[in-house]
Amino acid sequence: MKKDYSIQKIVNGCCKNDPKCQRLLVDRFADRLYAIALRYMREKEVAKDMLQESLLKVFKNIDSFDNSKASLYTWMSTITVRTCLRKLEKKSLEVIHLEDNENTVGFSPEILDKLKVQDLIQLVNLLPTGYREVFNLNVIDGFSHKEVGQMLDISVEASRSRLKRAKTLLKKYIHNIQIERSWKNII
Repeated sequence: MKKDYSIQKIVNGCCKNDPKCQRLLVDRFADRLYAIALRYMREKEVAKDMLQESLLKVFKNIDSFDNSKASLYTWMSTITVRTCLRKLEKKSLEVIHLEDNENTVGFSPEILDKLKVQDLIQLVNLLPTGYREVFNLNVIDGFSHKEVGQMLDISVEASRSRLKRAKTLLKKYIHNIQIERSWKNII
């Protein structure tokens, strides 16, 4: 990636279908967009497909990018998130019935210090699709429940409920890891 190419110069080149600028755009953002796709899709190959589909949409619509409304990365990440969500819409929502009491599962906070980022990502990936979508959109990507509701075509209350259940499940997963590790220490 050449430093003498500003974002605006890359965008202008992409608007003119300049392959060099398109390559610079991909080189600059593909890794971060892939990470987003992987959070939603779980499987590496599917995430790669979603990245490719997202980049095609970016190049197709690059002339509509308005840097006064959002940064290029924000605009591209929104396209990636929505591309993944459309793919997930086709899958049926997995429903898990849980008690709504968040205090049903407890764990000691020091277990979080021992978990690696990759462990946490794997735990989020264990969540059922509907819960994982809301968790990623709200907690990771910072969208409000109203925005999440609009993206997923659900109510604000449903978004809050799914997030609460996602957190409850994550607590349960962490609690299970804590128990597993304590048994290993005993044995």
